[in-house]
Amino acid sequence: LLLICYPGSDMAAPAPYSLAKGDRCWIADEQECFVLCTVKDVVKGTVTCFDANYKVFSVKLEQAYPVNPPHMDGVKDNTELMYLQDPSLLHNIRTRYVRDEIYTFTAYILIAVNPYKPLPLYSPEIMQQYMGQPIGKLPPHVYALTDRAYRSLKNSGRSQSIVVSGESGAGKTE
Repeated sequence: LLLICYPGSDMAAPAPYSLAKGDRCWIADEQECFVLCTVKDVVKGTVTCFDANYKVFSVKLEQAYPVNPPHMDGVKDNTELMYLQDPSLLHNIRTRYVRDEIYTFTAYILIAVNPYKPLPLYSPEIMQQYMGQPIGKLPPHVYALTDRAYRSLKNSGRSQSIVVSGESGAGKTE
């Protein structure tokens, strides 16, 4: 999974929060996009923390993003996350990707990551499972969105749209 981020940009955490010694946080990193750290100290708005390799970072509090509790790793809808900011969203998508769960919802938006390998996700039987089911009842899948659009078309008699976006070669036609 290739993550593209721009750690040189002026990213700041969206809401006030506090960090204390022993807390976990995300720090922007040029190599990894974001790196998971443990807080060593917080003094006058500066967070000193270290990563799994004991590399030490010192950043402003606004540049240290809080980490969701471990039970939230891999949730099927990003809106379930306690902290919904870039590093948490990317971590959740990465966690799901490693499990071959390539689809993740963010409310009614479906994020898909190309697995670059065949997965047993598409069959008439799987399509049948999603027919008539509300979004969120079953794991995220493109069939959930298409079924919702089809049912909305039938119920309202109005045109429906599905926007598919991605880079060339990203698997949009799969």
